[in-house]
Amino acid sequence: MPYLKRFVNLITEEYDLYLTDEPFANGLLAFIISSIKNKPLTVTLRGWGDLTNAHNEYSNLKFFFLRLISNFVLSKADRIIVLSKATATELNKIYNLRRFYVIERPIDVKYYSGGKRSIKYSIPTILTVTNLRYKNKFRGVVEVIEVINKIKKKTGNDVVLLVAGGGKYLDELKEFAKKFDFVEVLGFRKDVPDVLASADIFVYVSYLDAFPSVILEAQAAGLPVICNNYGGLPESCGWAGIVVKDKKDLEQVLSKLLTNKKIQRKLRYKSYKKMKKYNAVAVEKYVRVWDETIKEYK
Repeated sequence: MPYLKRFVNLITEEYDLYLTDEPFANGLLAFIISSIKNKPLTVTLRGWGDLTNAHNEYSNLKFFFLRLISNFVLSKADRIIVLSKATATELNKIYNLRRFYVIERPIDVKYYSGGKRSIKYSIPTILTVTNLRYKNKFRGVVEVIEVINKIKKKTGNDVVLLVAGGGKYLDELKEFAKKFDFVEVLGFRKDVPDVLASADIFVYVSYLDAFPSVILEAQAAGLPVICNNYGGLPESCGWAGIVVKDKKDLEQVLSKLLTNKKIQRKLRYKSYKKMKKYNAVAVEKYVRVWDETIKEYK
């Protein structure tokens, strides 16, 4: 919706609270409307990549102005919500986040738990789903492939790795994967629930993530989850999965999990148990903060 039309729509309607999920153009618009209407403003920050230029996608000049606008909007917000403690830590290196709350991102648990097995292998199937737009996520996939290759060489056991996700590093990944006969690069997939249902174990390694929802999606599908200890990954994984320290640790944990059905079942149950109440808890936190903000403003 064009900004003028959006402005007219917001100015003619009555709301108790204005919400925005970024402090750039939409954030500035939300601040202007909330000021005119004399209503509170809440900003939800989904990550730190854009706000810190971690992807190196902005020129110095563009980032200077984006940072200027963000600082202004965040300083005027009545409440700031971040998805993870890691997000708050990274953002506080540049911005002064005042009155922030850490609240997890809800997901459609029913949708991700309802997949049908569409890719069928008779051998253990490992899955990773990522956004290959970013080099630091591509790097994580390469690391997973290298670790599985080591496990195969040591044990001689058959295994397949499915890699789902699109982005500018997809072609580079396909070229790299040609060296390994156990890797199937699926590319971008719309049928994520079916892909999740096709796996036995979910592994996610990334070096740029605030709170990856793909880990929650895998847990919603009832998969055992392993992730690395970076950024918001441990917070997303929580008590239901396994967080590894490094490549050596990943090799040991994954090797054991591949051959131990009992541990797989235990982790599957943990995923199910966590996600059964996950959304209700997250939504309750959001509503509590919104209600508190509205009451305080009156």
